[in-house]
Amino acid sequence: MAEPAHAEAVALQVSKTAVPGEVRLSWTGGIPTYTVYRSAVPSAVADPGNEVGTTSSLEWLDTPPGTVTFFDVASPCTAGPPAVCCLNDGNCLTSEYCDGATTVCTEKKDQGASCVGSNECDSSFCVDGVCCSSSCSGTCNACDVAAPPGSCGPVPVGTDPDSECPGVSCVGYYAGFVGDVCRRKADVGAAETTCNGAGACRTTADECTAQTVAGPTTTTCNALCQDPTPGTCVGTIPGSCTNVNPGNQTCGVGACQNTVARCVNGAPNSCTPLPPSTETCNDIDDNCDGTVDNNAGFADGFESNNICAAARILTAVGEGQTQTVNTVTLYPSGDIDIFRINANETGSTCSCCDGGFCLDEDNRVSVSLTVPAGAGSYQFCAATSADASCGSFTCQQVTAGSTATWTYNLDGSCTTTDNHFIYVSISGGTAPGFECLPYTLSYSNVAGCF
Repeated sequence: MAEPAHAEAVALQVSKTAVPGEVRLSWTGGIPTYTVYRSAVPSAVADPGNEVGTTSSLEWLDTPPGTVTFFDVASPCTAGPPAVCCLNDGNCLTSEYCDGATTVCTEKKDQGASCVGSNECDSSFCVDGVCCSSSCSGTCNACDVAAPPGSCGPVPVGTDPDSECPGVSCVGYYAGFVGDVCRRKADVGAAETTCNGAGACRTTADECTAQTVAGPTTTTCNALCQDPTPGTCVGTIPGSCTNVNPGNQTCGVGACQNTVARCVNGAPNSCTPLPPSTETCNDIDDNCDGTVDNNAGFADGFESNNICAAARILTAVGEGQTQTVNTVTLYPSGDIDIFRINANETGSTCSCCDGGFCLDEDNRVSVSLTVPAGAGSYQFCAATSADASCGSFTCQQVTAGSTATWTYNLDGSCTTTDNHFIYVSISGGTAPGFECLPYTLSYSNVAGCF
């Protein structure tokens, strides 16, 4: 016959069944799942190697080997009287709860005690890890911050331990200009928003006013043509730009040169040269090609007359006459004008007498050159010659705006009609040494005794 079974937290009974060698184990106490052990040695009966099975019922049938066998039925709850093992709160008194860690019915806790579930608290409210006087369900309230412990109250300003406050948009709040760029404040995310210390989340104005991180760009002033307007892009005042003009710009050359503002209405302004016109002789680059007065039509009608053999014969000048030519130009650069002037004897009186003999009639011929302003200087050469060789020139420089003269006293005879020839050469002197404006060539013939 088997020895009485030993069950620490379980009241175990062992009896025979009608089946030869079979015994019935039945027990009270403890909580499932039950583990059944069997051994021939009482001191080792609860060793893991002696486990014969588990069950959730309060009975076990077994056919032990040998004649003496020891049994043990173990329960997860090992508490002894007066403690009561439990599976849930229904196994306990209304003033108790089933402690899941010990599987023992335990007295419910007072306000302020730490808890895991509301069933542990006498108030039936476990909030923020303590037994609370109420459900404390309002936003930004907690039961572990106010006095006395377990009282519901607002959490401190600037905190949000339960992450209840949503993120807010900071559109309409401005972080200021950096250079020419205005940026609004960055949105405040849910991980950054906090409570106001009065049982509510801080307002959008609170959060965005305190926000120090800049967000997206809202306004960009033109770096050249605008300046940030003082007092804007701050608080809730949007950024704005003040239009400025840093100065003027010039484009084109000559008569096409145009000067306009660099900025108009806060944006860069383009400069378009004025339209060109036909080049005229006015010391202006009318056709805007970079060269002043460069029209082939400025050359005079006496060309080409740059060598003595091609000298142009001007209108003859008689005694007592002056002739003037003012349609001649030294143009373009490098032009040379050579003219022949015929000074003719037109009188018949021998006025030059010596000891009662009147045998001569002389002529004084003067040739003057007036150089136009802006021409630098012209080289003015003259010679007397009876043929196209021009003779031997004598030269002088005539500066712009001034006049120079060559004078020749020419001897004549009373018995013949004398015709005298004077050659003049006009060429460039100091720069520019040419000019589209005409120069003036005048010459006179005076009879007398010289």
